[in-house]
Amino acid sequence: MACSTDWADWKDVIQNSITRTLNSPRGFKYSKLREDKIESVINRSQDAFSGKWNVVYLRRIAFVYNDNILTQEEKDDAILSLTMLKDRDNLLYGKDVTYRCDICDRSGYMIVWCQHCVVDFLQDETTKWTSMDKHIDRQILLAQTRAPIPDAIPEWIPYELLRDVDYLTQGGYASVYTATYMRGLYARWRKTTRTLSRGLTHFKVVLKKLNWNHPENDFKNELEKHLYVSSVCDAIVRCYGVTRDPITKDYMLVLNRMKCDLREYIEQVHDKALQLEIFRGTRPILSDATPKAFTEIIRRCWDADPNKRPKAVGIANYFSKIKIKGGFVFQNATTEVGSEISTITSGISTTKLASLYDTGDSSGDSCAINFSIDI
Repeated sequence: MACSTDWADWKDVIQNSITRTLNSPRGFKYSKLREDKIESVINRSQDAFSGKWNVVYLRRIAFVYNDNILTQEEKDDAILSLTMLKDRDNLLYGKDVTYRCDICDRSGYMIVWCQHCVVDFLQDETTKWTSMDKHIDRQILLAQTRAPIPDAIPEWIPYELLRDVDYLTQGGYASVYTATYMRGLYARWRKTTRTLSRGLTHFKVVLKKLNWNHPENDFKNELEKHLYVSSVCDAIVRCYGVTRDPITKDYMLVLNRMKCDLREYIEQVHDKALQLEIFRGTRPILSDATPKAFTEIIRRCWDADPNKRPKAVGIANYFSKIKIKGGFVFQNATTEVGSEISTITSGISTTKLASLYDTGDSSGDSCAINFSIDI
């Protein structure tokens, strides 16, 4: 079985690893996991077997299974992480293989969770919330059903669940605030209760309020773009959902708070003279060892004229055509960063999906779905 690529040979191994990990007292995380070792093995499995997820998935699982460094618990965690990445890719892009859920008997594209069961739950939940705007409600539900992956589901967030709201900064088109989100995000699917449970609570978020002449209409346009891109690509700032200030009646995006803010860094660390030099065109000197493919895109992103900088979709398209292997960069085809494309074409980030965990006891609650593969 160690070298087999037959689903029947690996089905029980994968499902047992998923069940053990999801049913651990702390959810996805064991107390003594060596995250660096797990990440290293996952990355090496992806380097060893490159290609479409549905083609190389079982080879990567076999690579982890045969590893002699990880403990069994760490192998379980790595197998779950690889499977979640594979599920996301198959759901959003590949759609090559389907699996039948033993609960609802419907075929779906995910192994860890049944997309149909999750969507049924989310649709039932719509009776419990509303933004008071039908268009916004529709966009939230559309994003939820487009990618029903528990740790990536946007929601309507009642303002009373946001505490310590403080003004942070203002850009040309938006005011930004920080806040503490009291309720956890959806983190896992519980098979026994057929519900989504939540993970870590009380964490920092960013609230983004648009400053436009017609803020409501522009907010809806901004919301639609944020929810769409956030649901199909995990390499951008995560949008947790939408809220509304009960006093000003302004709608706001609730976003993941990143640890790095370039503008804030420059203002705090560097003096006005350096800011002026950057404005005049001064840029860091790139090392001669920097791969040419990276140098080109970096310099285009640094262009003093914003209209000449590549758009996010263009950058995604550019990197989707670059293969990184063994520390070297290979460009498979000529790419036009500035060209317009209608859909996100980049693959899924190889970085391990962030794991949120429950603090309650989940013993006896098998969260993994037993699937049979459709031939």
